[in-house]
Amino acid sequence: MSLAQDSGQETDGPREKSAVFVGLARDCAAQLPYVLDNIRVMAGFFGKTAFVFAENDSRDATAEVLDAFAAQRPDCHVLNFDGIPQSLPERTRRFAYLRNRCIAFIRADPRLRGYDYLIVLDMDDVNRDPLDASAVAKALQFLAAGDDTAGVFPNCRGIYYDMWTLREPNLCPGDVWEEQLDYVLAHQVDDMTAYKKTFAPRLFQLAETAPPLAVASAFGGLAIYKLRYALKAEYKGFKPKEAMQAGVKRHFRFQVCEHVAFNADITSRGGKLYILPFFVNRITAGIEFSETAYRSLIF
Repeated sequence: MSLAQDSGQETDGPREKSAVFVGLARDCAAQLPYVLDNIRVMAGFFGKTAFVFAENDSRDATAEVLDAFAAQRPDCHVLNFDGIPQSLPERTRRFAYLRNRCIAFIRADPRLRGYDYLIVLDMDDVNRDPLDASAVAKALQFLAAGDDTAGVFPNCRGIYYDMWTLREPNLCPGDVWEEQLDYVLAHQVDDMTAYKKTFAPRLFQLAETAPPLAVASAFGGLAIYKLRYALKAEYKGFKPKEAMQAGVKRHFRFQVCEHVAFNADITSRGGKLYILPFFVNRITAGIEFSETAYRSLIF
């Protein structure tokens, strides 16, 4: 039985095309069934699919749920990395490593590296809401239509939440958390004052009827790339940083969103990236941002 039959999805997408799905999973057993349902919906648009999931140190049934999914699909690979938090305690360094290992797995397989698309997902509540199959079809059509269109990302219904990954000249030209840190150090103010001066003014909603938004980077929990662009890209989760504080130069390391470097590699080779406003994967009513979140990124 094909995945299209398995999902019960009637598709009008690129059925002759192939896609590899990649996701990181840890302690998300409660959300996984809903995420896997969305994966089934998307998989139904392709004639051939494969799956590469990285799991580590789950204290719930995450590994068991993934293994049950893999048992029904011969080209599903669940890679286990138990113990990795000990060597990579910082979240973005760990995520970058795991995502790069998934890409390396694809790159090393002669079959998989010949696939057409790479679909990267968060495996938790970000992708819990059911995807609209017609929006998925439209997103795939948009991606296929331009030879240099390298990747597309979803929108939110409500406040756009993934500001850390977003790079767009007017809406968010840089790292919003680093911008807040720099403001605190430069002006010696409290976190809330800096948040109101830096992060808060950048918050926005993107109407679902708006045209595609060209970006240098985005994610929002879901990305669909042309694999030929993605195979040459690399995730990076931190950078060295120096800043002046009370007249003293400080040197430290700062966690950065790992998707930004990956997307930069793609755009550096001429690939174009877009947020598709009609392609909604999350409802963000009531979402809040912490004014102290940037502090956890310093190490």
